[in-house]
Amino acid sequence: MRHLVAAHLDLVFAKASSDHREGLVHRRRRLRGWMGDEEYRAMLHRDGRITVDGEDHRSPTAAARAATDRRRSGWNFWHLKGADKEWRPLKTLRR
Repeated sequence: MRHLVAAHLDLVFAKASSDHREGLVHRRRRLRGWMGDEEYRAMLHRDGRITVDGEDHRSPTAAARAATDRRRSGWNFWHLKGADKEWRPLKTLRR
C-alpha cells in the first residue's frame, strides 16, 4: 500500500508546475496544518509517508485525522511551503 501512496504522490507532484514541484520528490518536506488557533506539524517523506508525532501514515487524510483526532481531508488540511515561501494547501498539487 505504501508504494501506491508514494506512486500517487509522485504522479501528483509531477503534474504540479515546475516552481512548486522543485525538490518535492527528492527530499523531505515540512507540512503545516491549522485548526482554529492550533498549528499541527508533519513531515512528508520521499516515499509518500507522512509522519505525525513519530507515527507514519499512508495518506494526507490519515495524517490529518491522527493530528487533529477529527475527520478532515488531508489534501485541504495540510500545507507545504512553495518556492515563494508561501504556504499552499497540498490540494493545489493535485491539479
